[in-house]
Amino acid sequence: MCKCCNGNHGVWKCDEFQKLTVNKRWDTRKRLQLCYRCLGHDHVGRQCPRSRACNLDGCKEVHNRLLHRDKQSLSEPKVPRPTVDMLIGLDYPDLHYSYRDIRGKPGEPIARLTPLGWTCIGDPNSGQDQTLFNRTYFARGQENRNDLDNIVRKFWEIENVKTPSEKRISKQ
Repeated sequence: MCKCCNGNHGVWKCDEFQKLTVNKRWDTRKRLQLCYRCLGHDHVGRQCPRSRACNLDGCKEVHNRLLHRDKQSLSEPKVPRPTVDMLIGLDYPDLHYSYRDIRGKPGEPIARLTPLGWTCIGDPNSGQDQTLFNRTYFARGQENRNDLDNIVRKFWEIENVKTPSEKRISKQ
């Protein structure tokens, strides 16, 4: 009996199971406590009598072929890495002013609204084990015309601030 759809067949022959993405199949296998080698339900892993390699695309791992992941899907996703637009030093304390903070649990990152927009501070991995995947967050709000004008005005104010090396020293 199929543990996925309760049909009169094994999970490996289940149309519903086969329609799932590979990641969803792994999740379903785990949720239903199925063996990753044969998709049977009365044992798991090393207790399984099946010990053949997958052999799809030369895969040497021992798992059911329906659970095979392409090598491309295992690699890091191709995400464009933006350049740093601006580093704000401590010599501009007004730009670090917080209009609003959104906090989670203690130790989690803090979202902070500053004069230049939203920033995120804190260690996103604090208290957690290192993971083998990347997290990329994009946030974009819809500003009204006055907000956009203020942002552009503030940008040019910052651009026109003279750095210490540009200040002139008078002769005495």
